[in-house]
Amino acid sequence: MALEEEIIVANNYKDCHKETDLSQYVRFSLKDRGDKEAIRATLIPERGLMDFMISTCVNTKERAIELFPVDGPGDWDEVGFPGITRKVFADTIGDLVSVWLWIWDR
Repeated sequence: MALEEEIIVANNYKDCHKETDLSQYVRFSLKDRGDKEAIRATLIPERGLMDFMISTCVNTKERAIELFPVDGPGDWDEVGFPGITRKVFADTIGDLVSVWLWIWDR
């Protein structure tokens, strides 16, 4: 719809892709067994969507505090950042699949 209404412009991966230091941590392939194992979808109970979303928000906040401590956000975990970034992306993909499954199971 956004493409049809010209709200966004379609572009090709090759046209807009620029490698960064984190690229390898945010790239996932369904052909790679390790990538597939990192993505975990949850079956959300019929009346459990709100609980799932609250849990997701709490987990996100806890991870943010782990990366950027409240008492010293300038002392962020540079060493752990790539690994946590990968976990964040894997969890986000899993959460999207979980919600998609919940929607289509109705």
